[in-house]
Amino acid sequence: MEITVTLTEKELKFLQRMAEELGNFRKRQESIEGAVHECINMAMFDEAEESV
Repeated sequence: MEITVTLTEKELKFLQRMAEELGNFRKRQESIEGAVHECINMAMFDEAEESV
């Protein structure tokens, strides 16, 4: 599924930094899309933790 999202400059810079940090941690190139997926995965994990 493709979704188009409009980001603020602040949000874009955050995702760019996150992608860079993920890439350094995983020793590979990460994209902004990868950073978005990581944010969603973390949010889903946090949500599941609260319901336990």
